[in-house]
Amino acid sequence: MNEQQYAMARKRVKKKKEFYKNFLTWLLVSNALLLFNALNYHGHWWAIYPFLGWGLGVLFQALDVFGFPGYGNDWEERELEKEVTRLKMSEEIRSQLPAPTVEEKTEKLDLSDWRQKSREARWRDEDFV
Repeated sequence: MNEQQYAMARKRVKKKKEFYKNFLTWLLVSNALLLFNALNYHGHWWAIYPFLGWGLGVLFQALDVFGFPGYGNDWEERELEKEVTRLKMSEEIRSQLPAPTVEEKTEKLDLSDWRQKSREARWRDEDFV
């Protein structure tokens, strides 16, 4: 293991440690606030606001540390590999297709048939009534 890998691993462990400390603190404080609010209930559950706000922060920190479920840390590299494989396959398929003949190319450029079909397909006002 070289120094760069060790430094990256140390940084990830530090982020995980910070997350676990933050999560445990959130859990304890939120439960204490909810308990305090339940014992002194006067018609309003105010403890839900810090519970949800801080909880959202903990969720974002968890996504930063552990990644989004199903994607992981190497998701981008896997997707890049898939796209490169797809592009290579499409190039192979394209190279195996026969080249169009001169007749096929001129047939595609003939617009007279297209103009006739477009004239026939015009809408009249009565069609919409």
